[in-house]
Amino acid sequence: MLEKKTRVIERNSVYVYYIIGLTWMIAAFMIPMIKLSSYILLAVLSIGEYFILTKVLPKEKIVEEYLEAPNTGNLELDEVLTLGNNYLEAIRKANEAIKDEALSKDIESIEATALKIFKAVENRPKELGKIRKFISYYLPTTIKLLNAYAEFEGQDLKVENIEKSMTSIKNSVSMITSSFEKLLNSIYEDDMLDITTDIAVYEKMVSVDGYKGLSE
Repeated sequence: MLEKKTRVIERNSVYVYYIIGLTWMIAAFMIPMIKLSSYILLAVLSIGEYFILTKVLPKEKIVEEYLEAPNTGNLELDEVLTLGNNYLEAIRKANEAIKDEALSKDIESIEATALKIFKAVENRPKELGKIRKFISYYLPTTIKLLNAYAEFEGQDLKVENIEKSMTSIKNSVSMITSSFEKLLNSIYEDDMLDITTDIAVYEKMVSVDGYKGLSE
């Protein structure tokens, strides 16, 4: 799964544009702006100001978070990971807007489980087929429900239909958490089967050979 990284971006100081704008305001009062030559003169002056000011005034530095595009060599997996990060970000934003602490904790659990699902598939691309409906339906619907709850909660209205809808959404969150956990377990099914088989074979060999097999 993609990790957030940071980078520093430099841009011109906003004062560059303030000063150029001020120049035009002053000129509008001092020079009759009725001739084309007046506009050409101001344009040339503004260009000169821009180049001088961008050299003189210090650049503004902005720290920006970003996600590198995945490059696993598997196009379908890359698309799933990119979409997954977008969905996880949408879940976080919805959670930030929700005031209900108990529901917020449940949403954190949903996010954590969804992240584990994406990480599991990243390491097991052959399991991509198991999360198609998770990607195409369950996650988008979950986000839609959480955004609806945040909107209802923000309206602070004691309306029966709204309160019923909010209660239904809260009840659905528990079901969502459970279904995501079941999906995560299903991704590991083959691994668990292999481990169980290895353990069974190992125990059988030990029961036949005892410790003798270890020294041969």
